[in-house]
Amino acid sequence: KPFLESVYLDWAERPCPSLQDESPRHICSRDGDATRKVAALITQMEQDDLANRRTGIGGYDYNILRGHLDI
Repeated sequence: KPFLESVYLDWAERPCPSLQDESPRHICSRDGDATRKVAALITQMEQDDLANRRTGIGGYDYNILRGHLDI
């Protein structure tokens, strides 16, 4: 899990194609509509979590990422 945490926290700082090449952190520092878009992406990642789909237990606690971005 520490590896996944570093991957997701790094994701928050890098340009994201789904966000017009802006970083999730930058988008969350702006307005509520933009933050909702990032929150929706995180929810989608959580739903697509392979460990969760296989075992019903997520491989990562996405609330850590949400907290990191103040969502």
